[in-house]
Amino acid sequence: MIENVRDILREVGAELTDLAQVTSYLVNMNDFAGYNEVYGEYFDSSARPAPPSRCTSCRIRTCSSRSRPSRTCLGATPGGEETRP
Repeated sequence: MIENVRDILREVGAELTDLAQVTSYLVNMNDFAGYNEVYGEYFDSSARPAPPSRCTSCRIRTCSSRSRPSRTCLGATPGGEETRP
């Protein structure tokens, strides 16, 4: 999932380091440890610029057996142009 976000950002001339916020919606909070491990591979908490702020939530009541984790991200492109891929 993070690779998909990275690829979309690259299409508009940005990188993961341009993200300001990441909100993730897990289907099962038992998946949080694995999610957190993968997140740490892409966003180093000691890196500068600092990694994006993040919120992780679980969509228990809205999930069906076919639900998948999802994510929303907020960032800025270099130069500040507004871009919508």
